[in-house]
Amino acid sequence: MSLGIIGRFTFVSGLLWSSSVLADQSVTFTAPDQVFAIVPTATGTVRENGVFLTVSLDRFTLRASDKFKQSVRVLGYRVGLVKSTGSGAWEIIRSSSTVAANFSVSPNQTQTMAGHQAEIPIDGLGSIRGDWLVIAVDVQGEGPAGVVYAHSQNWNAP
Repeated sequence: MSLGIIGRFTFVSGLLWSSSVLADQSVTFTAPDQVFAIVPTATGTVRENGVFLTVSLDRFTLRASDKFKQSVRVLGYRVGLVKSTGSGAWEIIRSSSTVAANFSVSPNQTQTMAGHQAEIPIDGLGSIRGDWLVIAVDVQGEGPAGVVYAHSQNWNAP
C-alpha cells in the first residue's frame, strides 16, 4: 500500500469525557500501527479549567510504520474535542492551536516531540459528557497532505 492511497489522514487519539472533571485525569493516546504510516503515542493529563480543557502532553512520540516504505513529512499537530454524530461517525467540535512542525520520519524511525500544553475552548458547549479528545497530526506523504485519526482508551467518569 502506498502513501498516495492514504491521502488525507489524521491521527486522532480519543478519550471519552465527562463534564465533571475537576482534578487532573491521566490520558494515553495510541494508534494502530498496521493502518497508518505514522503511529503517534502520547501520555499526559487533562483538566477542566473553567471555559477550557487543558491537555498537558508530557510524553509524545511519532513512529513511522515499517509497512510504508516512503518517508512522511510531519507538518504539525493539535488536540481536539470530538463529538459522535451517530452511526459510528464523529467530528471535531473544538480544537487547540496547531503546533507547527516541519520534519520527515523514515520507516521504523521514531521522533520524540517536546512536551506541550494545549488549551481547548469549551465555552457555550453545554455538556461534553460522551465526547472525547483527539490528537490530530498533519502529514504529507506521496499524495495530498492530510490528517490521520487514532483513538485512545475510554475514560471512566467518576
